[in-house]
This record gives sequence, C-alpha cells and structure tokens, in this order.
Amino acid sequence: MAIARAPRVASKQLIQEMKELILRHFPDASFEVERRKADEFILHVTANFDDNAPDAGEITAERSVDFLEDHDVWIIVLSHDRKQVEAMGIS
Repeated sequence: MAIARAPRVASKQLIQEMKELILRHFPDASFEVERRKADEFILHVTANFDDNAPDAGEITAERSVDFLEDHDVWIIVLSHDRKQVEAMGIS
C-alpha cells in the first residue's frame, strides 16, 4: 500500500515557510541557509533567545518532520543566541 504524499513543493518555499514560523516567535531573527545535499538544508537562526523558552529548533521540530515526510526535504534548524555570537566575535 503506497503512502499518499503531498504535492512536491520547492525547497525554497519550504525554507521560506520555516522562516515565517520562526519570525512569529522571534521577530529579530536573522537567517543563513546552508545546503548540505539536494534536499537537505541547515537553517541557521540568530536571535535573542530566552534561556527559559523554547528556541527556534524546538518550535520548528514538528514542522521539519512534516516537510521530510510530505516533501522529502530535510530542514535542520540550528539556533544561535545573538548575545553569544556577538561575544565570540562571530557576527
């Protein structure tokens, strides 16, 4: 029995959807996309994260799985706290 999949959507659209989801929680977020394979990406998110609240990766985990199951696109979200990035001089 075949598994019904959602229609194929361009990776670019899925990445944009992920960014919009993150921006709803972290309006100051900035992004960098790293392509690992044809349909595998790392979305680096730099924002002011609260130590006691979920970060971008936790907020998007379920959606990442949906993208993988429905579209065969894997988007890994890595959160980078802006204060820590700036303290290390990486910005």
